[in-house]
Amino acid sequence: MFYLIGISGTIAIPSSLPPSVFVDDFTLKLSNYLKDIAYIHNVSYDGDTIKFFGSPFRFIWNGWNIFNPISSGVFTASATGSVLTVEYKIFSTEFLIYSIIFSLMAFSPLFSSMMMRLFYLTIIWGMYIFHIFWVKYRLNKFLKRLSARVVQDYLESLKKLEEKNALG
Repeated sequence: MFYLIGISGTIAIPSSLPPSVFVDDFTLKLSNYLKDIAYIHNVSYDGDTIKFFGSPFRFIWNGWNIFNPISSGVFTASATGSVLTVEYKIFSTEFLIYSIIFSLMAFSPLFSSMMMRLFYLTIIWGMYIFHIFWVKYRLNKFLKRLSARVVQDYLESLKKLEEKNALG
C-alpha cells in the first residue's frame, strides 16, 4: 500500500528449502546488514521482526544505498509452506520534509511566473513519487537476493556438517 509518507507491502519469496528452517537466519542477516552496511542505527531485532530508525543525514556519507531515503521501518518474516513471506512498512519522513521545503521555495521571488512554479513543483513531487516506487522495486530485489544468500549459506553449512560427520 502506498502512503504519502511511505509504503507497506508483502513479498513472497519461494524457496527450495522450507523457510521455517532459516527465518531466524534471514532476519539476523537483514538486521546485520542494516547496522553494518546501511548505517542505520537503533535496529531492534526480535526473532522474526526487525524495527529500525535511520540516522539523520546518512545519505551524505553512505553513497548509493537502498536504505538512504528510508527514515524508519519494520520488517516481519514468516514461513508459509515453501514460501518466505516478508511484510514491511517503511517510511520516508525526511524525504517528505525535504520535498516540502523545496516546494516552499517555489513561492519565492526567484520564480516569478506561475508556469515556472508549477513546473518546479511538478519536478519536486514527481521525484518524490518516483523515489517511493523505486525504493519498493529495489527493496523487492534486495530481499530476494538476501534470501537466496541465506539459503546458500544454510546449504553450505549443512554440507560442511555432513562432511565433518562423515570424517569423524
